[in-house]
Amino acid sequence: MKVESITFLSDLKDVKEIFDYNMDVSVNLENGRNYVLVVGTPKNLLRLMENEKSDFLSPEDPIVIVKKMTKEVVEEAIKAYAEDDAYCLKFYSADLDVKTLDVLKNRSIARDKLLDDLLEKGESIDIENYDLIDFNINNL
Repeated sequence: MKVESITFLSDLKDVKEIFDYNMDVSVNLENGRNYVLVVGTPKNLLRLMENEKSDFLSPEDPIVIVKKMTKEVVEEAIKAYAEDDAYCLKFYSADLDVKTLDVLKNRSIARDKLLDDLLEKGESIDIENYDLIDFNINNL
């Protein structure tokens, strides 16, 4: 997906240590979508863990990791995350609840079972036209 614009939500001129920093970045894509994500450096991630007195980063806050906090490096990373229909941007900025994830998992299990049943019967496994996702929220 083509990136239309990248906006740093903090001024890069204020970055004193380009190897130890994180900031929010807004990304606008050609399809009109906007994503805001955190970009940080490895040294900054270590400092965050030290500040939290933790041996790992909080799983709730996915961070795009760059070697150094410069305009060129961050833009290169964002463009890479926008490839393949912006899959990684969608993933990193997703705000999914547990119920949604459970529904997706259940649908994946149902799809796999359907494929297994079709293979066992020797039938075609071209299931692109099967209606596997029930969007009726009354069934959740």
